[in-house]
Amino acid sequence: TDTPRDRLIGNDNSEGLTGEERAIALANAIREHSGASLGIAVHGIPEAEGSAENLARGDTYIVICDANKTEMRHVRSAGSGAPDRRRAAMYTFGALRQHLLKS
Repeated sequence: TDTPRDRLIGNDNSEGLTGEERAIALANAIREHSGASLGIAVHGIPEAEGSAENLARGDTYIVICDANKTEMRHVRSAGSGAPDRRRAAMYTFGALRQHLLKS
């Protein structure tokens, strides 16, 4: 598919990537394209079945990278509802806070 996400990391490079690999590629591409010192990507992959409203099952990968290291957090939820998005945002802010405290 030709999505902005795939164009950012390059369509040729995005085929066959796992969720973790795609999130890492996105964080690195964001950092490089923006010229920022940090790149942050949140990539969710919901499961096709077994989800309740606003409580989707799946995998979310949160990646924070700088020029020297890449840190990834895996969370077992991946919905587009407000509770899932709020949870992903909280995990992302927590990961960013930990990254900055280590720096």
